Amino acid sequence: MKFVPQTQRTHPKRTILTPRSDAAKTHQTVKKTPGEIEAGGDTAALSRAMKIDKYDVNVILIEEEIAAAEAKVPEKLKAGIGFAHDNVRRFALPRIVFDH
Repeated sequence: MKFVPQTQRTHPKRTILTPRSDAAKTHQTVKKTPGEIEAGGDTAALSRAMKIDKYDVNVILIEEEIAAAEAKVPEKLKAGIGFAHDNVRRFALPRIVFDH
């Protein structure tokens, strides 16, 4: 990787302009969402995911679907994920404050 000093750039930095959002409306939506999900349960959460995130795949899987998906993951990747998980857990556990 080559570092290019600011003075040697051949083009200026450009910012993509986007419409400003209505912050008050966004705040109102974000504030009421947890209550709606708590009241409506899984149905409300899935409805929100479809509406806001355009996420419309099945999220409730049976054991056979989970096993089939897991079988597609290479063992080397599983080992890497396990290694990362162990490192994060080893780092985080001593920092957790338990309320007992």
